[in-house]
Amino acid sequence: MGLKDVHILKKHQTRLFLLFFGAASFVWLLNSLNESYTKDVVFKLAYINLDPDFRIHESSDHTVSLRISSSGFKFFALAFSNLELSLDLSDLSTDASGSFTLPKANQLSQFSNQLGSSITLSDFTPNSPLSFDFYRLVKKRLPLRLQADIRAAPNFFISSKEIQPDSVWVWGSGDQLSGIHEVNSESFRVGLLKSNLDTLIHVTAIDSLTISPARVRLKAEVLSFSEKIFKVSIKTKDLPTSHQVYFFPNQMEVVVAAPIETLKQITESDFELFVPYKLLKDATSEIIQPTIESLHPEIHHLYIKDTIGVEYIITKKI
Repeated sequence: MGLKDVHILKKHQTRLFLLFFGAASFVWLLNSLNESYTKDVVFKLAYINLDPDFRIHESSDHTVSLRISSSGFKFFALAFSNLELSLDLSDLSTDASGSFTLPKANQLSQFSNQLGSSITLSDFTPNSPLSFDFYRLVKKRLPLRLQADIRAAPNFFISSKEIQPDSVWVWGSGDQLSGIHEVNSESFRVGLLKSNLDTLIHVTAIDSLTISPARVRLKAEVLSFSEKIFKVSIKTKDLPTSHQVYFFPNQMEVVVAAPIETLKQITESDFELFVPYKLLKDATSEIIQPTIESLHPEIHHLYIKDTIGVEYIITKKI
């Protein structure tokens, strides 16, 4: 037998060994998984059907350790499943001290029903059932502060902006709510608007508090506008009858920005260009800047084209 034949024989023997070893291991594993075991297993815990006027303290248990018996197959399956159980609190009662209680038998029965017939539940580990610590919720109406960056495109303006509703209900403990005086919307930003905005935005969540509604409506009305220039005479406000004021020049150009249809109807009577007499009397300069005021609610923007100002003379009437 040559060296090459010996090498092939050894490879064949190795394969046979691995095959028999694998088969024996598989049989051993099957026998092990068929056997029954008792182990302590920790499950995540979810509380359900709690009275809506109460909340459970964060310090309360959020896991439960149970002693269960089942086959190795079941324990193997549990290792790859979501280990979460729920506990129905609708049958809670209070003892003489006012503490909330749920009988141990009730708790074990609920958990056993969720684990199924292939798993036997014997007890808690440690042997004490779950205890509960709750606090009563306080309800408070708080104003909602809008955090939004809303801008109009050139030749457009935001004529109105509102959130609906402008306040929200907040539930929490008295201690939590005592230090909260308003609730913020989540930050909202939109591109330059050329049309009306109507959208829903979220209210900023606050840890361990319930807020309703969780979303509010944000509305903004966007209108287009144009500009028109008026040549307006300067007036003096509160001028004594014994005095006269002369301005040089006595007219200035005023730029009015408003919706196009409104702009067609606007006249010089819809705004005033003036200087208060007291300001003239106390002034230390020979040049003064008049003030422009709108008398029309739909005028979007109003300004004096020439910002240098005017000269003036105050005289007494003869």
